[in-house]
Amino acid sequence: MERMFLKRKTRNRAYSLEFKMKILEEIIQGKTINYISLKYNIAKSVVSNWYIQYNKGKLKEYLPAGEIYNMADNKKYTKKRKKTSYS
Repeated sequence: MERMFLKRKTRNRAYSLEFKMKILEEIIQGKTINYISLKYNIAKSVVSNWYIQYNKGKLKEYLPAGEIYNMADNKKYTKKRKKTSYS
């Protein structure tokens, strides 16, 4: 029996929209998400999320410098503080 050894991931990987579409084509042709996950060494949840986004028409390319990863765009950190006066 042949064993598969998966490499340990050290950080998030960026995938092109073209690559994601290649993966999704395989799913549309009948391959399972589990099979795709093992074949390309991508987490099942990632592949599943791509499929969900594709069906909603919201699949896009990963941009690490995008709005999600920029703290200046995070409203939690940009709320203005109330001014208080000390008498």
